[in-house]
Amino acid sequence: MSLLRALILVPLALVAGCGELAPTGPERGLPTSIAIDETARPPEVTGNVFAFTIDRARRPYRSVAVSGQQWELGNAYMAGFEFRVDPALRSSRGGLSVAHIIDAETGRVLYDLEVDGRRGVTFLGRTCQAPGDFGEWQRMTIRTRLAADGTGYLEMRCGIGPLTAQPVVFARSDVPTARGGACLSDPARCDRAAPARAFQWQTGVLADSAAAIPGGGATVEIRRMVHRRLYVVFTRTRNL
Repeated sequence: MSLLRALILVPLALVAGCGELAPTGPERGLPTSIAIDETARPPEVTGNVFAFTIDRARRPYRSVAVSGQQWELGNAYMAGFEFRVDPALRSSRGGLSVAHIIDAETGRVLYDLEVDGRRGVTFLGRTCQAPGDFGEWQRMTIRTRLAADGTGYLEMRCGIGPLTAQPVVFARSDVPTARGGACLSDPARCDRAAPARAFQWQTGVLADSAAAIPGGGATVEIRRMVHRRLYVVFTRTRNL
């Protein structure tokens, strides 16, 4: 069974790719909807596993794959991948991430899959993987409609297996997702935050600063990446 079918659980799912993108994706064995950020440290590739590593001595403090085409306001998208966090990152005290959704025009981080040795891998404060499970593979799938008004939604699931088998970690409907995660926790901030109009997904390992990176560096392995625009969305959880 293909990865897309495993995620959507319908034969066609009315899901289309995002179009032809940067050549770095196909050349590295990735789908055409994904590219490697060549301005940063490239990953080491073994089979279908991409090992992204950063250290304090080398800027920028990121090593990532990206959505090769900007996501656009008003559209719905899905991104999914399996990740394995180096158990050494149990010593991390924050400032590291496995994935970002950013405002493509300003670089502002809207949503963040964070890594912390105390809380594990979290999304908007909800745990996707506990620190004790670092070193094990975990799947993360996010589905969102990017909107500047109340027509948006955001859903994140974690777990190995088909989409409907993955527990929902976070789900929120009827919210202006284009304004970022802070808007979801503090709606009053929505009036002050300008909505993004174009978006980019980044997957790998990212650090806020050199101080966030352990002395031995930080490595996150990624496999089975998929990015898709959604035309019809099935089995959506509205709110948690």
